[in-house]
Amino acid sequence: MAGGASAGNLDPKVKEAIDRYVKAESLVPGSPEDPRVAARAEVVSGLQSGKVQLLDIVLHLETFLNDSGNPQGRRHAIHLLAECLEDPNSQLRLNFKHVETLVHFFCAKLCDWQCVEGAVKGLIALLQQHAAQMRMLKEDDGAPSAAHIARSLFKGVHTPSHTQQVRKAVLDLVKLLLDDWSAEVAGLGSVLGDGVVGVIEEERDPRNLLLSFSLARTLLESCAPECASDDCLTSLFESLTSYFPITFTPPKDDKYGITGDDLRVALTAALGSSPRLAKLVVPFLLDSSKDITVGTEEATIRDALDTVASCFERYGPLVTREHLGDLLRTTRDQVVRTSTPCTKEFVIALRRSLVVALGDIP
Repeated sequence: MAGGASAGNLDPKVKEAIDRYVKAESLVPGSPEDPRVAARAEVVSGLQSGKVQLLDIVLHLETFLNDSGNPQGRRHAIHLLAECLEDPNSQLRLNFKHVETLVHFFCAKLCDWQCVEGAVKGLIALLQQHAAQMRMLKEDDGAPSAAHIARSLFKGVHTPSHTQQVRKAVLDLVKLLLDDWSAEVAGLGSVLGDGVVGVIEEERDPRNLLLSFSLARTLLESCAPECASDDCLTSLFESLTSYFPITFTPPKDDKYGITGDDLRVALTAALGSSPRLAKLVVPFLLDSSKDITVGTEEATIRDALDTVASCFERYGPLVTREHLGDLLRTTRDQVVRTSTPCTKEFVIALRRSLVVALGDIP
């Protein structure tokens, strides 16, 4: 970034390409008709050749980024910066100061509704492509830079209010932080768990739901207990069980290959991700298996019984024994005292659960 021309002496061809990108009419991103595709290629070529440095672009875009009356210009400007960071052809050589400046810049833009997607993608690019510098960076309070990113994201972005594409980007960033930067974000404590709850709430898109279920599972499986307070645990439970039972059927023109079974498996893995959830999950699933005798609700009973047995297999013998009596009583009541259509499923669930309960007994 250092050593390039100042913003006022920006290479004319690169400057024209930047302005063309920012002022372009909104079209489907990446489509051949989108004038931003060619404009971005010219900007990246300028970075690759050394005619321009990324800081020069940031300085030139400052007017657009601060124009409160031009939301599309702000959105395009931040996208261009993110795409320059993402593109390996840019051949950026960023030092610690450059990376630190860009982190603070993108974090500050998370509070601008129009800039959220571009800022998130820029932060993902920094975490993925400049990890060596990122791991060395500390905030003034000593917190790792990755923790600062997470805190800024959770504070500045109300994820449910955005489009599917933006929500997907936010979920991708949180997944990256939990998967690859868990040690750095663990210091956030309960802020981390509350933040995860906030980004997955009210999600309905199947693509994003797979990510949401994965985030909940990772939070409870891999992060320290203090990262998910009891209140957080209850909120996660309420959020996850709002999707039960999964009734999703892909449309005939489905382009994504996500099935109802994919979602069911991911939801079950999330519900079984921590024994701490058992006191909430088991009663809910047993209640879902009761007093339903006819019609399509038969599938709900089957799902509830399969899910509770799968959760016991994840919770382990001790937790299973604590709840085995409840399962026994529910099985007796439903099989003997009602006309449940799922007698076989109750027996299978009970057998699976008994195998788990006795698993650690010599």
